[in-house]
Amino acid sequence: MRELNHELKNKKIINKKLLEYGFKEEKNSYIYKTNICDEQFEVVVEFKDNTLKSKLIDLASEEEYILVDIEESTRRICWKSQK
Repeated sequence: MRELNHELKNKKIINKKLLEYGFKEEKNSYIYKTNICDEQFEVVVEFKDNTLKSKLIDLASEEEYILVDIEESTRRICWKSQK
């Protein structure tokens, strides 16, 4: 998982709003999951202890897709799936 705390700078997280957006409360965290790119990938966003993290799962292999951090590869994979 990659930390996204830079996205939270000077922002206050309201747990009720997370639930309204679609996050699910699990144990002491809030989790949001959705599939993208024609169901090829699952995006997982977790907010726990004032820390925001995300990961992208390749559903074919059920492994984290680490190339998501390389802009060119991410753009190419989603573009191909939309054809």
